[in-house]
Amino acid sequence: MEKIVLPVLSQPHVQLLSNEEHGAIVRKKEEVPVYATLDDNDQRFMERLSSILREDMFRGKVDIESLASRMCISRSQLNRRVKALTGMSTSNYSIQLRLMYACEQLAGEPETSVNVVAMRCGFDDAAYFARIFKQRIGLSPSAFRKNMNVKEQIKTVTNEQNKAD
Repeated sequence: MEKIVLPVLSQPHVQLLSNEEHGAIVRKKEEVPVYATLDDNDQRFMERLSSILREDMFRGKVDIESLASRMCISRSQLNRRVKALTGMSTSNYSIQLRLMYACEQLAGEPETSVNVVAMRCGFDDAAYFARIFKQRIGLSPSAFRKNMNVKEQIKTVTNEQNKAD
């Protein structure tokens, strides 16, 4: 199996979605996303982690302790490994993954309420979701939906990432 280059979902990655170059509001200027070249074991680990996070997200309950248990490692070992591979804590990685899914939901399903999107992304409290979303993306979920064509933004970011490779 060949090595792959995996874009790490990090704070800078989300900030690229709201970068001035792409016609949106900038909250903070940050550096380009970190990329990690993963070997087979790390790739399988991250795929399994993301899969379990998605399952938990769809169930509406994302809990790092149960995530570690399902990964068959301790919470501290999970945090160390995720930090080594992504440069962020397990909690931050989980939030980033859920926010990226929320961006897709907000763009792809304009008739769905923000509360429903929050629940689909594993956030029990819609106010917390809106606060975190605004903090990380730079816009409220409603403003994001109204003011941005996310699919085009993601395509632009992906193209920029491909050019950087």
